[in-house]
Amino acid sequence: MIQATSSGGHVGYYANMGAGPSFSFIDIGIADKIVAIEANSAFWSIVSLDAIPGILGKNFSEQFIPMLNSSLLNEMHQLRHGITPSAAYINPTERCNFNCDYCYLPEDIRLSGKSMSTEELIETLDILDKEFTTSPTKSSAVSSNSLPARPKIIFHGSEPLLVRDSIFTAIEHFHQRFDFGIQTNATLLDDSAIKFLRKYKVGIGISLDAPDEITANASRKNWQGEGAFTKIVKVLDLLSDYPAFNVITTITQKNVNHLVEMVEFLHAKGVRTAMLNPVRCTRNSDKEIMPDEEQL
Repeated sequence: MIQATSSGGHVGYYANMGAGPSFSFIDIGIADKIVAIEANSAFWSIVSLDAIPGILGKNFSEQFIPMLNSSLLNEMHQLRHGITPSAAYINPTERCNFNCDYCYLPEDIRLSGKSMSTEELIETLDILDKEFTTSPTKSSAVSSNSLPARPKIIFHGSEPLLVRDSIFTAIEHFHQRFDFGIQTNATLLDDSAIKFLRKYKVGIGISLDAPDEITANASRKNWQGEGAFTKIVKVLDLLSDYPAFNVITTITQKNVNHLVEMVEFLHAKGVRTAMLNPVRCTRNSDKEIMPDEEQL
């Protein structure tokens, strides 16, 4: 840490000099604004560009140092290194057969992105299996039936069922080592896929944004502009008796007025768990479909 003594004898500290706070600055596409991040403490703030010299100066650092010396760093260390991971999300493909309005992945990636081969997926799960097995506190994880809890693998996306054969092979190979789940748009969930997932007790999450066809298909549609509400409702009916099943609804301007009806619709369909998530706004275009905060 670099110390600077003023004419009055006061000792101050400057950031980004080694032992003190270390700030990174990231452009987030907002005019005259930038994000300041201090990774060690997980501190972040959106600031004006003209505030950067002040953040790097001694006055701000003097206020920041006590926080670094507090229990916060110990807490962050515990979160990062003292807790045994119990689950991992895997995106086995970057591609998707849908072009939803609010997807966080760019279109070119969803159209022609990379996919993991069966061998790559098996190798990945083998590495994770060794990591979970050798974790010093793994054996202390206990589930509700008093048996050691198995780590969970969630296949996420884009649309993971585009590499269905690789995923199903991996589930067969590791079903005694992991509990599995899959998040899907449900368009590729045919009878044989559902039968397989039921056999291995795989958790199934599907995406549906509204209780009616027009609203549901307004945001979630394929590359030809067609929605899949009718198909998804059929999947709901097929899974109504399956306990390891949930629905995710992304809230936008288009469906924010239909949330009560959505919950009633899902309840009538036997859905036990539903997550209503406001659009994440990870792309600038998402701001155009954000629901009004007061309305939300």
